[in-house]
Amino acid sequence: MANKFEKMEKRIDNLEERITKIEERLQSENPPTKRKPTSLPEFKLNYKPSNNKEKAVMVGYFYEKEKNMNNFTVNEIKDGFKKCKYPLPANMSDVIARASKDGLIMKAGKEGKYTQWMLTETGEKFVEGELKNEWTRIARKLV
Repeated sequence: MANKFEKMEKRIDNLEERITKIEERLQSENPPTKRKPTSLPEFKLNYKPSNNKEKAVMVGYFYEKEKNMNNFTVNEIKDGFKKCKYPLPANMSDVIARASKDGLIMKAGKEGKYTQWMLTETGEKFVEGELKNEWTRIARKLV
């Protein structure tokens, strides 16, 4: 029985040594550089939304992925349209409702009188795939 414990102790010691070496190697390599934040107008250059619904979903994606927001409001989408210099639709709530009906975004609750929205997994995949600018896809493959 003591022999089994000795073998286990040696194995644990060996694993600890290996982990220590890996950690030291990772720390000695170049530390990860923090990338500069991307502005929304710069971010939109990577995408090709063709209508207001697609633009709204892309702006929501920007807030979630680039700004690390858990959710967004209709007013934040309006603000995103202004920053991108997109013309504001007559009724942004209708645009959001269409995106919700198509399963691209969903309600995430309420904060005060404002409904909070978030992208669905389908919405994320839509932005990452179908809305991606073709030139961006080609450039990424070349790098």
